[in-house]
Amino acid sequence: MTIHLDQITKQYSKQTVINKFSYQFQSGESYAIYGHNGSGKSTLIQLLAGSISPNKGKITYLLKGKNIPVEELYQYISLAAPYMDLIEDMSMKEIIAFHFSFKKSLVKNPFEIMHQLLNYDASKLIKHYSSGMKQRLKLLLAMLTDSNILFLDEPTANFDNEGIEWYRGLIKTYQADRTLIIASAQGHDHDFCTHKISIAEPSI
Repeated sequence: MTIHLDQITKQYSKQTVINKFSYQFQSGESYAIYGHNGSGKSTLIQLLAGSISPNKGKITYLLKGKNIPVEELYQYISLAAPYMDLIEDMSMKEIIAFHFSFKKSLVKNPFEIMHQLLNYDASKLIKHYSSGMKQRLKLLLAMLTDSNILFLDEPTANFDNEGIEWYRGLIKTYQADRTLIIASAQGHDHDFCTHKISIAEPSI
């Protein structure tokens, strides 16, 4: 899937967060979106994922030459971000079953893989997880989803050095051949990406 952005502008009240931004994301490539805090990285990810709409400009999604309406985009993408909510009254086992009841998995047995990689009590309710463990769960749910595009926003938020290495190992194993788009101010989150986009310099 390719994504074409044509003169995208996003404003909140009187503040312009993204201003006349144009870019083309190619299928199967990896992209790093970087910039200082508050520069609009998360806003751009949410625009690309169809979570919010631009005030001006156009975003076009093409899959094998076919135009994909934004309301159908959820079928082709997966997203992990610190601001995403998990259903906290579910256990790990329940949330994995729930997620993959409407998303296709990359692996034969996602619960077995996730339980092994998280190394945590599968019956414990999510509300009792640490912030770092919640982030690991979000990342695994996104990465093990069979999607054309994988969006990661601040993927190592709440991680220590061990967690960062764990994340980078996941990328090597589960990135597959899909488009990877990562937004972060931390170089270790995306220094392996082929394309670099500075949100402070939209012309790049």
